[in-house]
Formats: sequence, structure tokens, C-alpha cells
Amino acid sequence: MRRVVTRESSDGLLVRPRKQAECFLQEQYRKTREKYELAESLRRTGTVVSADLELSSSLSLGVDTLAGIISFELCEIYAAEADDYRILTSRPEPVSSTGDAEIDPLFEKLRASAYPVIRDDMMTGGRFRSWMGIPLRSNGDFLGGVFLWHSTPGFFQGADLYPVTAIAEILAVAIHNNRHFRRTVSELETDRLTGFLTRTGFERDAERLWRTSSERYSINAIAMMDIDLFKQVNDRYGHIAGDSVLSAFAEAIRANLRHDDLIARYGGEEFVVILPDTNHDVATRIMDRVRSACAACRIESISESITVSIGVAICESARDVRHVIGRADEALYRAKHGGRNRVEVAVLPR
Repeated sequence: MRRVVTRESSDGLLVRPRKQAECFLQEQYRKTREKYELAESLRRTGTVVSADLELSSSLSLGVDTLAGIISFELCEIYAAEADDYRILTSRPEPVSSTGDAEIDPLFEKLRASAYPVIRDDMMTGGRFRSWMGIPLRSNGDFLGGVFLWHSTPGFFQGADLYPVTAIAEILAVAIHNNRHFRRTVSELETDRLTGFLTRTGFERDAERLWRTSSERYSINAIAMMDIDLFKQVNDRYGHIAGDSVLSAFAEAIRANLRHDDLIARYGGEEFVVILPDTNHDVATRIMDRVRSACAACRIESISESITVSIGVAICESARDVRHVIGRADEALYRAKHGGRNRVEVAVLPR
């Protein structure tokens, strides 16, 4: 029988036989390859996240990456909303066995923790017995959490924490960027003085709303409003008084429009409103109510009454929204030259 001989090296260690050395090298290669694949997954995910401000791809790719490095039967990603939370994505779709009554304390546990949390034996009456929760934080702010579920007790182990935490850090960046993006868009599209949409925001939504209204209703309308002699107000009383007029008029306009009407501050003292499902009589009644409410406004620093002129275009067929706005603007011009503080209506031909 052939005997395998090993000999000691000069430092006293045993020299491994060739077969043992090969197995050792293969295992080291496998571990190195796994680390490389994880690093590459993180790199790809991070690249998508950096360009995906609307979260449309980041969440899906994040779950895909998680599925490639750890087994789970359900993955849920939640966003923190003040003292509450909302689910951003789930794979597969949420199942009733998780249960809202169980989610609340788990989410609060993550909110209070700086580290991932593993529960080995839980929800004994339901499908899932193991849970891993990873808090999502950016610059110290709690943004939400990743929930991983499995039906086997004690399924998740401490060794799983590093790769899962690395993915969670990237997802936290995605959610942070999305929040900043939404806040920036909101600031760009919402007029701070009136709370209405800016012209940029209006033009983003107007075409979609007008197209939907034209498909759904036979008659729709658009109104243009302009504060009368507003330049004289600014010149005589100053811009602070002018801002007071704009704020007061915005409240009067908002209080006298319907929930589905879309309004924007279109220019300095000019407003535009889309009025879905509105015929001649309804448009005239609504806009005259707005005109009267504005005329009744009293601004403490201004002695005289300030009024508004309004032009309305009624459309009984599908038309380009910009064309209808143009016709409403023409009606506004007639209201201005007809004495101001009045409503003029134009009915577009079929």
C-alpha cells in the first residue's frame, strides 16, 4: 500500500499534500469569486440608484440583488412617513399572514435600532416564523426598512447580515434621493405665495387632465383670471401689499372652486383654471362666484377695492388645451376692455 508522506517545513508547519492544497485553493477561489460577484452586484445596483430619482428601477433591482445573495419567501420594503409607514414594494405580493398587527411593532423596533434585527421564532399562528429587518438610514435619518420573511424557524443567520446590509445602504440612498427629488419638484411646481401650481407644474398636468376630461365629458371649460390694475397696487402700496392681495385672492379662488378643478398661478397676477364637465351656465356661475368673492376681499394696507377680470372658453369637442387657453385669454381681454370686474365667456364651435 502506497503511503502519503508529509514533511515538516523549516518553521515546523506540516506541508499539505497536493490534493489538500488543491481543495484549499478551490475554496479560496470560490470565496473570492463570491466576494467579487457581491461587489459587482452592489456596483450595478449603485449605478442604477444614482440615476433613478423616481425609484422606478431601484427597488426592483434591489430586491433582485437581495434574491441573488440570500433566500427568502417574502421581501417587503417600507418607507417611514412621519409616525407611520407605507409599503414601497413587495415580492411576491403582500400576503395576509404577515398582518398589520405584527408589522407595527416590528417597524417601530427598526425605527429605534441602528442595526439589523433577526427574530427566529415568531408568528406561530401564521405562515412565517423567521424575520430579518434591516433599517434604512441616510445621514442618521430613519427612512424605512427592509423586511425578509421565511417559514423556517431560525432560518436567517448572522452571516447573512453583511451582504444584506450593504444592499440596504444602497436602497437607503435611493429613497433619500427620491425624497429630495420629490421635494425639489414640489418646490418648483408649487407657488409658495398662493399654494397653487406654478406654470411649470400646470403645463405638466394640464394636457393629461384636459385629454381625460375630453374623453370622459362632452363639455369642458378653461378660465383665465387677471387681477385688475395690479401694477398700480404694487406701485402705490409696495410689493408686500401686492403679495397680500395675491394671498387673499388665492384663498377666495380656492374656496369657490370645485375639488376636481385644476388651478395654477400662470403669471404674476394671472391665474388659469381647468374646469372639467362644465357647460356655459355652470362655468358662468362658478366664475362669477369667484369674481364676487375676490371683489369682497379687504386688504388692511389698501384703501380701495381690488377686483378680478375673468375670461372663459367653453369647449364642446376635443381640442388642444393650448388652443382653448388662447381662446380663454381672448375672452379675458374682452372682460378687461369691457370695464373690468366681469366674466366674459366664449363658446368654441364643435
